[in-house]
Amino acid sequence: MGGKVMEVTPTEASGGFGNSAVVRGLDGKYYRLAHFNNVNVKPGDTITSDTIIGAAGNTGKSRGNHLHIEEI
Repeated sequence: MGGKVMEVTPTEASGGFGNSAVVRGLDGKYYRLAHFNNVNVKPGDTITSDTIIGAAGNTGKSRGNHLHIEEI
């Protein structure tokens, strides 16, 4: 996934998504990536398919390590 990081939200402020990021993809759509153990990007960063956005984890309302991705 390539695009631009629009926001990064810590677990305390995420409403159940845990550590999360919103990315505007190259297709113009917005995607939420959630439940990271840690996030390695900040708002305004340009990402490519090689960018490590963060480590999949179990933060927020989650029942096991995974990466949640949704179009928003």
